[in-house]
Amino acid sequence: MIDSSYIEGRVELDPRRVLNQEKMVAVQMVHYEQRGYIELATERFKIQTLLDRNELNIKNDQYIRKVIRLWIRHYGDCMWRQFKNFEVPDAPRNFWKVWEGKNDEANRYLGEYFEAIKALDETVANWYNVPADLRPLLQERLPWTHGAD
Repeated sequence: MIDSSYIEGRVELDPRRVLNQEKMVAVQMVHYEQRGYIELATERFKIQTLLDRNELNIKNDQYIRKVIRLWIRHYGDCMWRQFKNFEVPDAPRNFWKVWEGKNDEANRYLGEYFEAIKALDETVANWYNVPADLRPLLQERLPWTHGAD
């Protein structure tokens, strides 16, 4: 199973899990710094804070930028001393294509799942003769069941 998050209506797979499961060649983020892909003005703040303050510069290569920003989106709450040890793809372009494909596949499966649930709900509603104007409530959540979890 691959860890994922649900961001803005889409599934987004954990990039480190994809990197490991696909057995892609990896290096540590510190190697990106040594290669000049990433430069930090300071190491005293969280990575996301550095990016927000423009104290983190990323090389102007499309795939390197995408990969580094992806790692920051997922792990930006870390300080550099932790972040620098994270494994990242040695070939950002190849990784990005695989990662995008896996995300598209996961989102397609999620869409199919939601369609199946909708069809099942409709079948049950027909079976029990639920009036059409009440069916949207079944899709959302019944008001009297809030807090029943």
